[in-house]
Amino acid sequence: MRFRLPLAAAAAFALLIVPPALAQDPPAEEEEFVEAHEITLDNVGEDLVVRGRIARTEANPVQGVTIHFDRTHIDYPFRVFIPREDLGDWEGTDPVKVYARGRIIKITGEIEEQGELPYIRVSERSQIEIVPRTRRRRRPRGPDPAEAIRASRVPIAQAVSAAGR
Repeated sequence: MRFRLPLAAAAAFALLIVPPALAQDPPAEEEEFVEAHEITLDNVGEDLVVRGRIARTEANPVQGVTIHFDRTHIDYPFRVFIPREDLGDWEGTDPVKVYARGRIIKITGEIEEQGELPYIRVSERSQIEIVPRTRRRRRPRGPDPAEAIRASRVPIAQAVSAAGR
């Protein structure tokens, strides 16, 4: 009887204190963005954050650097343009290599129009952010190795009864 009261008090304390201590913080709010293939001439004049996967990057020594997104050059006209005079922010690096095919980037800026094509003019390097890749863990093919190990073991009850015979 003497041990039940402290045990009950400890259990009640644990039920009150432990759940809030183990609670996870709510997930951070994701920044809202528009996918590159969703940008149209209707977005001209809007300040947006646009995300897309780079299909190709072209450098023109006279004009500057143009970034095309997946299917941009085929179906979707949206592009990112870095004028030659603003390439000073990239001194020592090559934007064509930094913003290579397959990378996902977010661009912040006002949607402009030239020749019925929407684009964002990048005047500062801070307008472009490379989205870090998230690696997915591969699931092993075939049976689960842990399950195979468990299946190969003899249950303890069988081992004890076999030893007692």
